[in-house]
Amino acid sequence: MIHGSFGCGADWREIASRLDRPSYAPDLPGHGTRPATPAASFSATVDELVGILPTGCDLVGYSLGGRLALAAALRAPRGTVRSLVLESAHPGLEPKAQRARLDEDRARAERLERDPEDFLREFYSAPLFATFREHDAFEAVLAERIARAQREPAALAATLVALSPGNQPQLANELIASAIPTMLVAGEKDQKYATLARDLLAADPAGRLRLAVVPDAGHNVHFEKPDDFVAVLTEFQEELA
Repeated sequence: MIHGSFGCGADWREIASRLDRPSYAPDLPGHGTRPATPAASFSATVDELVGILPTGCDLVGYSLGGRLALAAALRAPRGTVRSLVLESAHPGLEPKAQRARLDEDRARAERLERDPEDFLREFYSAPLFATFREHDAFEAVLAERIARAQREPAALAATLVALSPGNQPQLANELIASAIPTMLVAGEKDQKYATLARDLLAADPAGRLRLAVVPDAGHNVHFEKPDDFVAVLTEFQEELA
């Protein structure tokens, strides 16, 4: 299970505790227990993930983690990834949008390195995280993320640029052509990613992709609605057995 931006592997603890099978949630470069180790590049981080995937695994990724999980699943040797769950994850921008996003993330990285607390408070004030902010545990989670970001802000800023959507290949067509059973998960209140997931589903002529839109959830479905997320995850993976 691969976490999102500014999070860590422990973000999956609640979900893992509800599963009746072993799970592993690593910290990405620059995050969690690896604050001084920035990501070298998007591709290098994908290679790192591919290197730790066991044969026949079920791979789950949220947001940034979903983008990396998608790339890792497509790059890994056949049979490595049994199934893929992409929660609120973008399959990749078009070239013009990639360049614009990379420029944007370079500017954001400068602000992050200069003042991590101010940056993260502004980051989570975005409409995308409206329902995340409504959660009772939001302030505690934000405080933890600010504290981690303040340890090595330069490394985290470098990671933000390295793993930017501006450095991610466009993988929608490869996902649709892939034989890997894939569940797309989005929150009902996250209109951007719910629409993106529906568009991917509509572009899949073979019907390999599946979609779960979770009611009353926003971008961070597994945090906001853990019961619903576990139900979707469990049902999808049990059908593959």
